[in-house]
Amino acid sequence: MKNNSLLGGKMKIKENPKSAIKREIKEELSIRIKPNHLIHTVDHHYSHFSVTINAVNCFYNGGTIKLNGYGPTEFKWINTSKLQSYAFPKASIKLFDAIKRIES
Repeated sequence: MKNNSLLGGKMKIKENPKSAIKREIKEELSIRIKPNHLIHTVDHHYSHFSVTINAVNCFYNGGTIKLNGYGPTEFKWINTSKLQSYAFPKASIKLFDAIKRIES
């Protein structure tokens, strides 16, 4: 089974989750987004490192998707009801319930 990931990346010094996701999406997909609000934050500890992941609700704000080689090599829109059908890292899975709540 193929591993999948959520879009995003590391926050730079003096960035907040909204400015970071806006920059990362522009870099990775060449589209503009308008970050709305922070949905949820997860701290997850793997065996050799830890991550903090921020899920930000965003709105599409223009542009055509073009994969820029900084992240994914292909993409697919997935309905939240189908997320469990795909392999994601454990840290990402912890965000899914919070993401699903904003749709209801």
